[in-house]
Amino acid sequence: MELTLEEQAWFKKDTAAYVQAREHVLRAWALNCCTRLKLSACQGEGVPSRADVLVKLRAILQVADFEVASAKSIYKQLDDAFDGADLSSHKAAVRQHIKHVSENQHHLTLADLAPLEDPRVIIVGAGLAGLAAAAALQGCGVSVTVLEATDRVGGRCHSDETLLGPGSVTDLGPGLVPLLPLCNPAATLCRQLGLPLLPQDLSKAATGVFDLSSGQPVSPDVVAECNRLKALVLAAAAEQLSTLMSDSAAAVSLETALTEALELFLSENPIPATDMDVDSAALTHKDTPTTARQAAVKLLRSWGFKQCELQLGSTLEGVSLLSLPRLLQLQLQLLPAAGGSGNEEVEGSGGGGFGSVSGGVQQLAVALARGLDVRFGSSVSSIVYSSGACG
Repeated sequence: MELTLEEQAWFKKDTAAYVQAREHVLRAWALNCCTRLKLSACQGEGVPSRADVLVKLRAILQVADFEVASAKSIYKQLDDAFDGADLSSHKAAVRQHIKHVSENQHHLTLADLAPLEDPRVIIVGAGLAGLAAAAALQGCGVSVTVLEATDRVGGRCHSDETLLGPGSVTDLGPGLVPLLPLCNPAATLCRQLGLPLLPQDLSKAATGVFDLSSGQPVSPDVVAECNRLKALVLAAAAEQLSTLMSDSAAAVSLETALTEALELFLSENPIPATDMDVDSAALTHKDTPTTARQAAVKLLRSWGFKQCELQLGSTLEGVSLLSLPRLLQLQLQLLPAAGGSGNEEVEGSGGGGFGSVSGGVQQLAVALARGLDVRFGSSVSSIVYSSGACG
């Protein structure tokens, strides 16, 4: 298979090594495309492990005389130590270690070389991107710690088990996965992790809100009423913001502003007492006009407001009313195109349709997090960059 122009440009310095690794990857995927590849699966037979190479390199560097030795001569010693085995996949790491030791030789002790054997990475945030990066790095032998400020994994992917009643699951954030693997790696990742995907017909449920325990969509009428109420609440909060000075607005949490706006609307447009104790089933039935308003209010207080939090990347309690313009901007980006019915094929699906993860998309984050060192309740307030090694 010939190299593409992009591959030729990216790997022109190590073309042979790249082609060899690519062929190993393709052969492994041909045997089982649902296997999550590790570094060992992408290397040829007889290729020394990274740990073995670095242990041997450390021994060479400990006795090296950098007044006469060069990087080339050290690499030659390493090559001889492994009887000419293919070390091309470790070339970048070897080059980095030789450079570090040669530049700091006058104040390095033998003990200082030990951390070179065990690279460590800290990832901030246990969302899907952070967890996928952590899993990939750990699969390559890197020690990884994930710091997460909240008490759960998933980030903006949050599956709720109470909204539609006992035994139900609803995705409060992103929830649909393109079913063609080439369009979105999430579909392949779900298959690799053994997570079933439930095909969804968006022409019959354009709202994208589903009970993932049964696959039944939430009534479009209820979701439409929920979105209408949310627009009214946001408009009322925006009017409040326009009347306040910056200092006063900064003292009001967005949660307080939205809750008060909703309560004011409900006081002016009261719901009949017979509708107050709505059954959760009303959310997934279309023939319940008497409970549609209360069902929409319940949906807004959970799913609607939770979507606002996920869009802002913070709890509504944790940001002030001054964050409302940013939220309104994000809301506008989610509106369907003018003239669209909402049922057209969504760009990025590749024509293969969409599916939802059985049990909620947060299950994907939970599966990725297995075996990882995730520290919950670990907020990061600042990151300091320096040229030296981290202790």
